[in-house]
Amino acid sequence: MENLGSYIKYFRKKNKITQRELAKGIISVSYLSRIENNIEQPSREISNLLKDRLGIQENELQTSQNVVQQLKKCYKEIAEKKLDSASKRLKSYEKLMVNQKSLVSDYYYKVVRAFYCLYNQEFTEAAHLLAGIGEIELVSLDKEGLYYYSRIKALHDFYQQKYESAYKLLNEARSLRSRLTDNEAWETAELNYILGLTTSKLRLDPLSIHYTREALAFYQTTYHFKRSAQCHLLLGITYERTNLITIAKEQLSKAIKIAKNIDDTLLISKACHNLAHHFVTKGESLRAIEEFQICYDYKLKANVPDHLLLSTIFCMVTEYYRLEEYIECRKWAEQGLEIIRMNEYDHSYYYHFQILLKYIKVEPDFETFASDHAIPHFRSISKMEYVVRYTHLLGSYYQSLHKYKQAAACYEESLALFNSKFYTKGLLL
Repeated sequence: MENLGSYIKYFRKKNKITQRELAKGIISVSYLSRIENNIEQPSREISNLLKDRLGIQENELQTSQNVVQQLKKCYKEIAEKKLDSASKRLKSYEKLMVNQKSLVSDYYYKVVRAFYCLYNQEFTEAAHLLAGIGEIELVSLDKEGLYYYSRIKALHDFYQQKYESAYKLLNEARSLRSRLTDNEAWETAELNYILGLTTSKLRLDPLSIHYTREALAFYQTTYHFKRSAQCHLLLGITYERTNLITIAKEQLSKAIKIAKNIDDTLLISKACHNLAHHFVTKGESLRAIEEFQICYDYKLKANVPDHLLLSTIFCMVTEYYRLEEYIECRKWAEQGLEIIRMNEYDHSYYYHFQILLKYIKVEPDFETFASDHAIPHFRSISKMEYVVRYTHLLGSYYQSLHKYKQAAACYEESLALFNSKFYTKGLLL
């Protein structure tokens, strides 16, 4: 019986029985340890004696294993984005789980259900399910069971922007995966893709390029066009950061071409957004605005939530400001504010749009808004690039009023922050 040792170990832990107590009169403790670690397969006689002592019914164990195998199939459906099919499968097991005595199958239900919730953006429910997995379950799992936990918990932490934790869990998952006999190529590719995303967030660019290229090689050979486009997009972003500008543009162009071929409007918008940033870094604001406009149009076509429009609107506002095209800058900033008001968003973009509008319109409360509201807000959330940007803008305001002492103080502060905290490209107005 596959992984019988894991079930024996689980029920022993659940019943708070020591290895010595379970093995007494049946087998040696060392042999039991080898069974529990799936190194040895016991005879039917020994297996029955152990199960009898633990109070495990044969049909209960068989049902538990069948459920686990079905839940593993459900996991693959979720990974392949077959969410409707996965949802039906999970619902069919909800009633069954009520009568299940095996917490092994209960563990797999929780972890696979959490995986589904993450892909369906039900983050609170996913966190609740993962938190409900107890220590007794984790210490009783075999390598495959631990792999699923590490893999799915890593995805949860990634979505929560806990990238260091996600990276640690992904490395654990990778290590566990390498020791499994059933090491499917598609799962390794998915793991490499998530590692590419995570290391990119951590600015571990050489590692991100390595993992993403590994994933891309598989997706290209299996004609997985969407993942291929996503890999090209990620490579474009990462190459851009490493100043390999030409390669970055090639990767982003490939992402756009594939996304258009499969008519994935949201993916096209993401690739266009990053291609626009490519032109921003080159100082080509007009080309950047063209790409941001294309991105915005595709987002509308994809019917994204309003708050996802704000990032593109903000980028257009910024580039129009650079070009001193204040009418367009004001138009887009006011559109952004209208989206925020209509949806009652409590959003940083409010401060971005308001401070620029007040500066362009020379409103009398610009100084107060900048110094008492906008700059403190960005400082409080550690967005120091915007503290630099708007402190510099406040200096420009003072300079226009011939308040040279205050202007010099602002310029000095923004320059000191810029030099000491970080290096950015294309951020200063």
